[in-house]
Amino acid sequence: MPHFSAKSIAYLLPESRANQGLTREEALFANETDVGKLPRGAAFESADVPDTAYPDGKIADEAIRRLRAAKNQPTEPFFLAVGFLKPHLPFCAPKKYWDLYDRSSFTVPSLRTPPEGAPPYAPSGWGELRQYSDIPQTGPLNDEQARTMIHGYHAAVSYMDAQLGRLLDELDRLGFGSNTIIVLWAITVGTWAIMGCGASTPTTRKPPASRC
Repeated sequence: MPHFSAKSIAYLLPESRANQGLTREEALFANETDVGKLPRGAAFESADVPDTAYPDGKIADEAIRRLRAAKNQPTEPFFLAVGFLKPHLPFCAPKKYWDLYDRSSFTVPSLRTPPEGAPPYAPSGWGELRQYSDIPQTGPLNDEQARTMIHGYHAAVSYMDAQLGRLLDELDRLGFGSNTIIVLWAITVGTWAIMGCGASTPTTRKPPASRC
């Protein structure tokens, strides 16, 4: 089957993106160079839209479509590698996932500087985060900014988790649950759902999360 791809950076609100053209991160993910002069897009977004408006919802829809196609070929094994984008920056998720959390309940870090004695190369320069608007070019985030980013991360995790849940529910509904190996594999802050049925694959170590 052909590869299905969705935009890594997807904004739905006009105020989140550039007035025209691409933002820095959109250009980087499009493999463009010389992006330093481009405008910065939003580090987070909460749009009142259905799950399928953002890429992870579209990815889940496509994976479900392919599972249903596999059901129509019961004698054929299948393998799916489903890559969800969240909770990677920017923290864009439907509003209902932001509404799951009370922002004021999040505790911000008390330490905003590197620990005493830390080598100079140990602290992060936040190079990726600083590509987004409303993020200071130097220094730490203030309390409100920190709470917003923590809130956004939680919303993005819950959004991705719901899409994975849709996929696993469909797997069970189609009768694949009893003979399908599922591996959840986090790559930095993205998430892959690897699943296969009808094939014998040796493994060298137990994955962080699996279901057979």
